[in-house]
Amino acid sequence: MTAAPDLGLKVFPRHLGTWEGTYTYLTPDGQLLDRHRCRLSFKLEGNRWHQYNHYEWDDGRTQDIYFPGEFRDGVLYFDTDRIKGHAWESGENTIELTWVYKDNPSVGLIEIITLWDDTHRSRVWQWFNGTTIEKLTVISEVKVA
Repeated sequence: MTAAPDLGLKVFPRHLGTWEGTYTYLTPDGQLLDRHRCRLSFKLEGNRWHQYNHYEWDDGRTQDIYFPGEFRDGVLYFDTDRIKGHAWESGENTIELTWVYKDNPSVGLIEIITLWDDTHRSRVWQWFNGTTIEKLTVISEVKVA
């Protein structure tokens, strides 16, 4: 794990390392849409954030995505080929994120990440298309390294 530089951050550094868990996608009324395993790794080098996501489905499919970002004034900004958004610490154990998909900017997400302790966290995504909530993603993870 990379040591966190002094950027005035309290919650982001606690996420550094590797987390494993499950993503569960639901309709707004709770019907299961999809479920898959995840392994996410986070590093911080200076003010540069490096996030590597690996996803695995039971049918053998996998997906790997790299999300780089940069901290400015305590806010994490990211602008990749896929998404554009920002994240900030909103409480002593909480990070909030918002982002849009570049190929369809009417689809935006709001994510809340809550650390239960330094080895357990949960995340919830609210997916909006315009002003309509389309689905939810519930993520439960444990820190493994």
